[in-house]
Amino acid sequence: MHPSFFSLALLFTLLSILQSTLAAPAPAPPAAGSSWPGWAGIEKLFVFGASYTSTGFGSGINDPQPSPSNPLGNHVRGPTASNGPNFITYLTTTFNASLVQTYNFAYAGAQVHVPATDPSKPAREYNDMTAQMTHQFGDHFPPTHMGERTVNWTGDTSLWISFFGINDILAMLAKHNMDVALARIYAAYRANLNFAYEAGARNFLLLNTPPMEIMPKFTGRAGNGDDDVAKAPEVKRIVDGYNALFPRLAAGALPPGANVMVFDFHALVAEMQKSLETTNALMRQFDSHPIRNLTDSCPWYTHEEDGSAWWGKEDYFDERCGTGVGGYFWLNDSHPTWSVHKVLAGKIAEMLWGV
Repeated sequence: MHPSFFSLALLFTLLSILQSTLAAPAPAPPAAGSSWPGWAGIEKLFVFGASYTSTGFGSGINDPQPSPSNPLGNHVRGPTASNGPNFITYLTTTFNASLVQTYNFAYAGAQVHVPATDPSKPAREYNDMTAQMTHQFGDHFPPTHMGERTVNWTGDTSLWISFFGINDILAMLAKHNMDVALARIYAAYRANLNFAYEAGARNFLLLNTPPMEIMPKFTGRAGNGDDDVAKAPEVKRIVDGYNALFPRLAAGALPPGANVMVFDFHALVAEMQKSLETTNALMRQFDSHPIRNLTDSCPWYTHEEDGSAWWGKEDYFDERCGTGVGGYFWLNDSHPTWSVHKVLAGKIAEMLWGV
């Protein structure tokens, strides 16, 4: 694909700020800028991320686009990583405070910037934040775009949501290059936010990474024999390093006119993992399914079995698992179920209402 004006601009921005990544501004709490209309004033969501975030949206010219009657556009109901709706679905259709139309460019397996963790691998059209913004968004959606489709949006009535990190951390774990990779990731994340700002975005919501060391993959409770228990301490170290980037991004990545908010997904998952009582109090608050199992995943609710019987069915029950799929916190070794996603969306909306 030939580079667009936007991808070239991003490249120059990335090169210009790479050298400054070690000087971190003091962390600042999320605060609304003059462009923030309140959650009730948001009309469009532009979403970037990986498997936790993807809803199967396609940005091609022939793909149905979001509309008042179909706010997620060509939303494919089944292939989320939650076995049901994910937090983007719930933010759009359940915890929205107004009519919200969502353009979701997230793609399973995506990173912030693939070459940041492995310079030998090029970024492709969907597999990192840079490609999602510069190609999927940048080729079609800026207000100044004069091509075949123009989306009517403004910076003051749109919210840009970004959730990356899990795949970056797994890549750093494999390459043992955390310190160098984190500097590159910060530079790429900052460059992407500045690209969006130059395209007209003003309101940003970033999610940090949950405590991956308590995922079944790293606790030996996945039930599929594919466990990395010995790597849990190193995973925690990398997660902590990655999440330390977010106060810096919120405080100093963008000009003063931008509003950058960070949702602490790490703290939410850590709180929910304390006890079933704590988790189910949140389930009741946001009208989600009671959780019966906090720590395990059931192999019969994962891709190892024939998924045609249960995939996308929130209330599916297999007696070998002891409770329905919605009663598990973890769907598989690293992804939470739709029940947890509903609470995540509810807590995000609660934060946005308060800004």
